[in-house]
Amino acid sequence: MREVLLRRAAEGPTQDQVAAELGSSVRTLRRQLGEEGTSYRAIVAETLGTMAGELLDAGLPVERVAHRLGYADASSFSVAFKRWTGRTPGGRRRERRSV
Repeated sequence: MREVLLRRAAEGPTQDQVAAELGSSVRTLRRQLGEEGTSYRAIVAETLGTMAGELLDAGLPVERVAHRLGYADASSFSVAFKRWTGRTPGGRRRERRSV
């Protein structure tokens, strides 16, 4: 599932689209994720948060990372990034520079 999300991140794939690409129904996907103790939303947050962090660490500007992940602007991406990771994109960069 993570591979599908990474490949289609800019499109913002829905749960229906991901399930179809995996050859599964949404109900089956939800059941399998529940058995693993997770949810579609949690997997999306983890996957996009990781991808965003890697892109930021590679030096891409916040605006480009936002665009690559399908966000209309840097502001909405920043809000999502903070929800995923607990810090802002700029905070992550500062943290990485000091390590």
